Amino acid sequence: MHSSSFSRHKKAHLEEQRHKKAHLEEQRHKKAHLEEQRHKKAHLEEQRHKKAHLEEQRRKKAHLEEQRHKKAHLEEQRHKKAHLEEQHHKKAHLEEQRHKKAHLEEQRRRKRPALDETAPLESDSE
Repeated sequence: MHSSSFSRHKKAHLEEQRHKKAHLEEQRHKKAHLEEQRHKKAHLEEQRHKKAHLEEQRRKKAHLEEQRHKKAHLEEQRHKKAHLEEQHHKKAHLEEQRHKKAHLEEQRRRKRPALDETAPLESDSE
């Protein structure tokens, strides 16, 4: 009788140990699962940061591209303006040349009148 009581007690003790062991195993699994969740969360956070960084880089690149286009446009405008000014100067120069030529012709006309006015007529010489 005594041995069966001891056996029952021992059996109960082993059962309790098995429960404790199972409980600890479960705790370990939970802890490992939480650790894995934490790693996943950290990884996602890192991915979000990378994505935000790439987005920022893309925005900067787009901004620089826009600045380059504006600069090129302004350069083109400057060239056009310079070209127009050059055309204007040429036109003014030609205008000035025309005036000089007209003035010289006017002076020549004043110095010697037209030939038909000074040359003796055929009828006069006869």
